[in-house]
Amino acid sequence: MPNFRNGRLSEDIKREISALIREEIKDPRVNGGFVSVVRTELSGDGSHCKVYVSDLTGFEASKSAVKGLDSASGMIRRHISNKLHLKKCPELKFIADNSIEHSAEIAKMLEGVVNVLKPPGHEQNKSNRQQRTDEGRDDQRPAGHDAECADKEDHRQRNHHLRTR
Repeated sequence: MPNFRNGRLSEDIKREISALIREEIKDPRVNGGFVSVVRTELSGDGSHCKVYVSDLTGFEASKSAVKGLDSASGMIRRHISNKLHLKKCPELKFIADNSIEHSAEIAKMLEGVVNVLKPPGHEQNKSNRQQRTDEGRDDQRPAGHDAECADKEDHRQRNHHLRTR
């Protein structure tokens, strides 16, 4: 079970690696697609860190990005060590992950299901229903409703001193 410091350090490492991928790593295997760090797992003693990397374009692109990140791991470790002021930077192990691709597929499937279940002219029916509701609200109020609300407000203001003692 990781403690609070390990969890915080793991998130800091994730943030720094993401920034490096975005700004400093020039390897075309890494910058070719939409590479992102999904999660990091730091060992209990802080000597090893698994970095799960995913690419939006597919699992093969994630594997390619892992090879590029492995070749740049020395530079990444040096940057992390300097930025986070670590005496000993953990050894980084990059692992390809297809969670972003998987979530994109699920989103497409859900969008297809919503489109199938939605009746034709759904948006038009909704706007008509809202318009009818708005028109009927004034008619549904009792005759002395506004005066009754004003009386209640006066009563609250008069009795306010009783509640504040």
